Amino acid sequence: MIEGMTLMGSFVVIFHSLAIIMIHALSKFIAATQIELSTSMTLVRSMLKILHSLARILIHTSSEFYQHAASQGQSDAQFNLGLLYTHGHGVEKNDAKAVEYYQQADD
Repeated sequence: MIEGMTLMGSFVVIFHSLAIIMIHALSKFIAATQIELSTSMTLVRSMLKILHSLARILIHTSSEFYQHAASQGQSDAQFNLGLLYTHGHGVEKNDAKAVEYYQQADD
């Protein structure tokens, strides 16, 4: 496995850990301050927007890593890139490219 794929795995672990920390901290804050429900919901929506933005950055970055790894013949990266093209995550949805990457991964 190339270094970029290992780095991508590290990004995923960091993102997941950050999400858990943010959710835990927010729940502790809400419980400690006993703020109104509407304020709590506003905080939760704000946190979800932040996590959504981070997830989009992670997906875009992963597509770049997968592009590089796929060009080096890494079948896992080719398959994952096919998934990104199938669903339009981090790249423009393109079924033809998805099939191309699935076929490369199968070779």
